[in-house]
Amino acid sequence: MKRILLLLLTTVLLLASCGEATPAPNESSAENSLESSVAESSTEESAGGDTIPPAFVNAQNGKLPSVSHDAGSAMDLLEGVEAMDNVTATEDLQIAITNEGGYDPDIPGTYTVTVAVTDEAGNKAEATVEVTVRPVYEKITLTLGGEIPYRLNDTSALVYTSSGTSFRTADVIQVMDKDFFLEEYNAHKAEHTNNGTVPFFPNGVIVITDENGLIVQVRIACGETIQINADNSVKTSGLSWTNSIDATSGGGMFKGLAAELDSIIPNGGQLLFVGNPGAFLCRTFLIQSLFSSDYVSGALALNQQNIYPIGGTLVLE
Repeated sequence: MKRILLLLLTTVLLLASCGEATPAPNESSAENSLESSVAESSTEESAGGDTIPPAFVNAQNGKLPSVSHDAGSAMDLLEGVEAMDNVTATEDLQIAITNEGGYDPDIPGTYTVTVAVTDEAGNKAEATVEVTVRPVYEKITLTLGGEIPYRLNDTSALVYTSSGTSFRTADVIQVMDKDFFLEEYNAHKAEHTNNGTVPFFPNGVIVITDENGLIVQVRIACGETIQINADNSVKTSGLSWTNSIDATSGGGMFKGLAAELDSIIPNGGQLLFVGNPGAFLCRTFLIQSLFSSDYVSGALALNQQNIYPIGGTLVLE
């Protein structure tokens, strides 16, 4: 009897042990479902986690700062172009030109170049940069002397006479150091009451050179009033001077010049000027040398310019 009870107890214990080791069908299904859900979520996050494109540094409204260079010189258009991204490291961003806009480094003009940056997720952004290719002009040499007479620091040039400012009666180019011109101008300006104390200079040419003898500004009054500035820009309106007389405020090509010289040639230099007396030899020579080689006589038109004088050198023989 005891043997039978012992066998029954052993059987019950064995059955209980087997029941604990076998997982319930519903528990196993729940664990597999959770693992699958986590895997799917991770995959979805990886696939759509970086959707933000990179951005160019210093770009405004899709435009990068403009650049320029002289025609014929080489330039890396991507030099200085930088970008940033929220995920991809800066050094891993790919920056490239996608449209050169017809850019030719040898032909003067302004070109619009398109640049793109791409991150490691394939997100891309674009910006444009304006590239100006500057024309390179052959530097002229303006030589005075011989057949083209000049006077250096003439003390009678700005004196008032019944025929007008003295220098206007001679077909000679006046050459004055900056300080000498200012001294003479201030010494004689009170004599010129007919033009608001400005020595009257209605038609002719003024050339301003810096301390190295390089041309930095040209003024021409020959029908049209033309001013060529240090950056080779040409103005015909909005000028500080005129070619007409003004008894109250002063007029002519010298108007405002004394006050402007310190900004035009702060370290000294020279002024050349001539009116239009006699056969206009000197005025014609300067126009042909500094503005239009085709000029002969009469009024000068802006579209006749084929010479670019800025940076040219003055030589006195």
